[in-house]
Amino acid sequence: MQLAEQIYLQIIAVEPNHADAIHLLGVIARQMGKYEVAVETIGRAIRLNGNVAAYHNNLGNALKDQGKLDEAAACYRRALELKSEYAEAHNNLAAVFKEQGKLDEAVAGYRRALKLKPDYAEAHNNLANALREQEKPEEAVAGYRHALELKPNYAEAYNHLGSLWKQQERYAEARETYENALRSNPDRDLLRLSIAAICPAVFESGTAIDEYRAGLLAQVENLAQGKFNVEVSQLAGSGAEPPFSLLYHGRNDRPIKEAWARLFRKLPMQETVRAGSSPRPKLGLVVTQSHEGIFLRWCTELLRRLQPKGWEIVVVCSRAGERQFRAALNGIQLLPVCGPLDQIVKTVREARFDVLCHWETGTDSVNYFLPYFRLAPVQCNLLGMQVTSGIPQMDYYLSSEFIEVDGAESHYSEKLLRARSLLGYHIRPPLPVALKPREAFGFRTEQHLYVCPQNLRKFHPEFDSLLAGILQADPAAVVVIVEDRSLCVTPMLRRRFAKTLAEVLDRVVFLPHQSYADYLCLTSAADVILDPLYYSGGTTTLEALSLGKAIVTWPSRFQIGRGVLASYRKMGITGFVANDAAEYVRMAVALGTDADYRRATEREILAASEALFEDMRAVREYQRVFDRLVEEARSGLGSQAGSGAWHSPK
Repeated sequence: MQLAEQIYLQIIAVEPNHADAIHLLGVIARQMGKYEVAVETIGRAIRLNGNVAAYHNNLGNALKDQGKLDEAAACYRRALELKSEYAEAHNNLAAVFKEQGKLDEAVAGYRRALKLKPDYAEAHNNLANALREQEKPEEAVAGYRHALELKPNYAEAYNHLGSLWKQQERYAEARETYENALRSNPDRDLLRLSIAAICPAVFESGTAIDEYRAGLLAQVENLAQGKFNVEVSQLAGSGAEPPFSLLYHGRNDRPIKEAWARLFRKLPMQETVRAGSSPRPKLGLVVTQSHEGIFLRWCTELLRRLQPKGWEIVVVCSRAGERQFRAALNGIQLLPVCGPLDQIVKTVREARFDVLCHWETGTDSVNYFLPYFRLAPVQCNLLGMQVTSGIPQMDYYLSSEFIEVDGAESHYSEKLLRARSLLGYHIRPPLPVALKPREAFGFRTEQHLYVCPQNLRKFHPEFDSLLAGILQADPAAVVVIVEDRSLCVTPMLRRRFAKTLAEVLDRVVFLPHQSYADYLCLTSAADVILDPLYYSGGTTTLEALSLGKAIVTWPSRFQIGRGVLASYRKMGITGFVANDAAEYVRMAVALGTDADYRRATEREILAASEALFEDMRAVREYQRVFDRLVEEARSGLGSQAGSGAWHSPK
């Protein structure tokens, strides 16, 4: 690349207005990540000769890398005006549509490119990505396979296909795909990490979980002993973040998370520019693509009421999520980002935040790797991801004293902040106009419904014995579970239940996935709500308690297994919190079999649930915490947070 650059510079030295040489020099600048230089250089070529479609196409590429999507789209359209059958320009314009969340337009654009150039491997890969976001996995698989037939060493297509197989819980196919990719790209250390990170959704036993985790930790530590070469350009979409499924295991994730972070200790990072010279401190909330919905569900009402004291708040979001945020958060500043990870890092760094609060860290590659670049003097993990990040550049984890155990500081690599509220401002969910009775779901009046409406990955193997105990103690009991959207997870759990619940399996009922209204009706029809072990309900907890339903819970040591307990503590109720398996079963059966007790309990919970909704104390807590973090950033102490705990002042 440097040799080519020298050649073009020599040509320009002889012929300063050589448009082709100037254009190609700009293309090289883009390949080197010098996007501003690329835009200026290719623009110069266009001023010399504006009738070359390739010039406009490549200027669009450089602008897109900078996140200037509208300007990039205009360039691609100009290229197509000059050359209507320009497959690459159709592909690139479709990529802009995808970044903007316009998936139908993106799919149509990729198909136009492929009609013109059927052997265009990159367009097949890109079309597959868009189809995947449209929740058309079979078509996406076909697209990735077609790309790989055309380009057998295409690492990006391998990576996307392996990631899709993981998402579909098809682990054998994922492993085979990654291993094929590794054979084609033997120096890709991230692929080795992706293979190590394949984690089953359903385990047969607690022993199997422990064996998997021990093996994973050993593999990560082994990788860390080598060179483990990685480039920033490989990280976005790599799937090289720690497995999300670790959360379901009921174990301490900190050792694995910290070992994982050590792999990336040599990432190229530059010193954060302090924002202290700007007139108003700036706090950012980072929400990456596809995670807007849950963030808005938890934070919309809170942000509408938050009144920053002398500092401003900005939501860092994807271009695809921008419209959703503008509709929900009228008046809140947004910083939309897109493009390669290095460009996202550059955009956020140039915004010069004092504090960055990360809604989730580890639910995708972008939100996992961003904190490593220390894009603000103070960084804080929020409750979107209910576990430590393990990342040394992350200073704080914001949690609640209602949910944490004594000594919980040892669970976090960050300094633990214990707020004196549940950190949520929620509106009581509206009920359907007419609640469906249990008969509408196929149940009889005399049956006792023990409903666990949770993600099936939360059904830890050690939960099975509790379900068996309830079914054995109450002959009229029916355990009600909602099937998973993934076609693989429900059969996996059914196979395990066939072994662990063999004698009572006829009273375990799997219902199809429910609409939100029907899910609320099912919750209302339940006699008892069962909280699974180790991964407690979140939104479902608020919904059940708002209906007055008792939830039986057995809290774990880690915050992710203590959500129901936290709500009960806020409500001042303790009667349905078990200390062991026998007590869990006894509490559940008492509620399920005694209608008078159950009705009295529901009245008590319904009245006490007021404490969970429209809680201005949570708003004030966020303001106090954010004030403190901004003050710390301005004092220059940000990255020196250290360990330990901090309680919000009363």
